[in-house]
Amino acid sequence: MLKKMYGLVCSTLMVGAIITPGVWASATKVGTDEAVEVLGSDDPYYNMRWAWPTTDDTITDDYGDVGWRWHKGIDIGVTKEPVFATASGVVIQSGVYSDKVTYAMTIKHNDIDPDTGKNLITRYLHLEPGTLKFTTNKTVSKGTTIATSGKSGATGYHLHFDVNAKGMTYPGDYDTFSPWVFWPEKRPSLLNIDLGGDTQGQHEEKFDDPEYFFDFLLIDYVGKDEFFRWMDSIEESERTMTNFKKYFKLTEKDINKIMKTSLSPEREKKILGKS
Repeated sequence: MLKKMYGLVCSTLMVGAIITPGVWASATKVGTDEAVEVLGSDDPYYNMRWAWPTTDDTITDDYGDVGWRWHKGIDIGVTKEPVFATASGVVIQSGVYSDKVTYAMTIKHNDIDPDTGKNLITRYLHLEPGTLKFTTNKTVSKGTTIATSGKSGATGYHLHFDVNAKGMTYPGDYDTFSPWVFWPEKRPSLLNIDLGGDTQGQHEEKFDDPEYFFDFLLIDYVGKDEFFRWMDSIEESERTMTNFKKYFKLTEKDINKIMKTSLSPEREKKILGKS
């Protein structure tokens, strides 16, 4: 395998190590003393030339073992800055989590992972409400602005970005791999990571569970006002897809059919506006 994505990381990057662009290193963890394993200059990920997902590269939380938990991606310390699609592809989810404040988008890219043969998938979390520009099943181009960074569901402004090669819309721990394989020259040393505060929301465990995510296509189908009235009428713990289907009398077959639709520009603009 070109990289170690699953389970324990086979080799790690020493904090502060310098990687030459075009030279691939294996997936990384913060705070280790192990040396970099360089696998050669033929780096298929760097050569994809992905766009950086926002306007700044200040890292507030790194990928991997950050001491007290496993972090699926990187947190970039930006406040209400544009968020870009790192590569061309199709939006496979766009909506809000059960806390009503964590907005997110997921893109299935045209780029194929050389290890798994599957399309690479990226997630963008903590987007500013009312700024998402695309709904599910819409295509996006590399570098396209897809939203604005926010602090939804988090204690501080930042963008969470992660990538997986397992075809997963909701990756769990160890299902993602290090984003630094795409931008080895950007990876900061520990001294350059701003650890001034915990940027993670207290409900992070829900971000890999489809029970707690509501796509804009579903919200549009039942009606935006009706959806948020339902959300407001129950406790957060009860805001699940199971209860959503019961309340709006939808079957799993109905859900699958709705999720294959594509909104007109007019309906898309309306549903993506501020709630």
